[in-house]
Amino acid sequence: MSEPALARVEEAVARALEVLERLQAENAELSRMVRQLKDDVEGLKKENCAKGEIIEQLEKDRLEIRSRVSAIMEKITALEKPVRDSKSKPE
Repeated sequence: MSEPALARVEEAVARALEVLERLQAENAELSRMVRQLKDDVEGLKKENCAKGEIIEQLEKDRLEIRSRVSAIMEKITALEKPVRDSKSKPE
């Protein structure tokens, strides 16, 4: 092989090596980003689950409060009835 041909081969190998090194560096960075995103997703899943539990508890609390308010309103209505009845009776 001639000297110019060997030089071209060397240059091609050097360029290929540069591309390979650049791609390896990009791959390492992308792998790091993927790991970070996976960690973020896991954190968001846990946060979402916790928020779901909070929402479920708030819904239970809301239903409990609604039930209690309804019971209180029934008692108030029951208390008001004798007062209304006594006002409507002529003395």
